[in-house]
Amino acid sequence: MNDIVIKNARLSFPSLWAPSAYDSNAVKKYSAILLLDKKDDAAAIATLKQLTKALAKEKWPQAQLPKKFHWCLQDGDEADRAEYEGKILVKANNKKRVPIIDKDLSLLVEEDGRPYPGCYVNAKVRFYAWANGTSFNGVLCSLEAIQFAKDGDSFSGGGNALDGFSAIDGEIAADVEAEAEEFLA
Repeated sequence: MNDIVIKNARLSFPSLWAPSAYDSNAVKKYSAILLLDKKDDAAAIATLKQLTKALAKEKWPQAQLPKKFHWCLQDGDEADRAEYEGKILVKANNKKRVPIIDKDLSLLVEEDGRPYPGCYVNAKVRFYAWANGTSFNGVLCSLEAIQFAKDGDSFSGGGNALDGFSAIDGEIAADVEAEAEEFLA
């Protein structure tokens, strides 16, 4: 088996609680992008690159890979996202919902609010080579389980929903205060 636990990866675009698809014709899957820092995680990245290259060589022993070839490991510097700079991306998915656990190995539910985009996770993944004639070939990554490891700055990008509001003075504020006094009485 080619199961590996990737430790302390930054989580991006998680679709862990409900499956999603990149377009309406694609199969919906549970997925995540795991970000590894090129400097801090250099040893882990080297291991992953070695494994994926070995899988490709085993599946396609001829000197040249198929023309339409997909690698689950991608260079974040080639993506158009600031948070991906200096990172290697591991794109993983699964048709089945995977276990999601906390630091203490207890199961998490969506209402726990973690994991979330930008946090750090440990992810059990499985690498495999896939050939589908000439339409789709590559070394892919199956997401097997996720463990919340630690908080990180959120990638949500939604900002604070209350930005732009300010306190209201005058009659309306007095009305609210009167209602509060009546309620507490």
